[in-house]
Amino acid sequence: MLAGGRHLGRDRHPVAGGGRRQGADHLGRERRLHRLSGPSACRRGVEKGGPAEGAARRHRRRAGRPRDRTFPGRADHQGHLAVEQGQKPLSVLITAGQRGDSPQFEPVLDAIGVPRLGRGPPRRRPDRVRADKAYDSRRNRACLRRRGIKATIPVPADRVRNRQKLGSRGGRPPKFDRTDYRGRHMDITEILADLQAQHDETAVRAGELRHQIAHLTAALTETEARLADLATTRKVIAELAPAGGSESGPPETNTTYQAIVNAFNQHPDQQFRARELHELLGLPTDEASVNVTRARLERLLRQGFLTQPGRGRYQKRT
Repeated sequence: MLAGGRHLGRDRHPVAGGGRRQGADHLGRERRLHRLSGPSACRRGVEKGGPAEGAARRHRRRAGRPRDRTFPGRADHQGHLAVEQGQKPLSVLITAGQRGDSPQFEPVLDAIGVPRLGRGPPRRRPDRVRADKAYDSRRNRACLRRRGIKATIPVPADRVRNRQKLGSRGGRPPKFDRTDYRGRHMDITEILADLQAQHDETAVRAGELRHQIAHLTAALTETEARLADLATTRKVIAELAPAGGSESGPPETNTTYQAIVNAFNQHPDQQFRARELHELLGLPTDEASVNVTRARLERLLRQGFLTQPGRGRYQKRT
């Protein structure tokens, strides 16, 4: 060490033996360090990555690094969920993956709000809170006592040992009911998986019911169309049947189909609508009979006997 003249104190390990230069400031065997090979003291830190280069490297590493870093084997985010006994979510809080669980206890509890059946503000104070040992802390328990909420939270084994070491100074341990603790939901992942399974099952059932409803609707539409055709056919048969029952039916040339053909043959240059043909031939003008006549006119149109100069108008092809 240097001598007291350098204001650093006296040498506690003086060199034994005599010598020519054994004064108070003698360095013993550590002399002539300036003759050793190596960089100077002012350059040594820069060449070996001293403060300047180390600060630059730290700055480059921090430039593209987010503030909330994740750790190996840990998710980049985690969810804190409060549910009631029927597995209905009451509040959800998403935090970074490296955040602790215990500090999120009060925010999750504050976010609970169950609407009442009648008037009044939503209910925000549950009867009892069941949580795992990660949420055991004096702050959380004090929060529950302040709000008058019963707690079922186990105490970690290390805290139990520390309290026992203190003896009577460790205080009384918090009350813990093991039977009541078995009724809590063990894992948020299991709860979400169960809810997802219920949702998928309900979606599949809804898809099957939707398919059945579509099939029944199509069958009902087809049945209604058949009933309408049967009603139209019945009216047509009633028109063609004799009024008294003892008279013989009209000849083939006097049928409604032949009457329509004769009307167009007698008036080849005239255009007719279906209802106008009924009025000309003295046929019933109800909608069902007119629809039957339209079908017959379309048949004659496909056969090439008639043309359609306009919408709903028919004329004999010349």
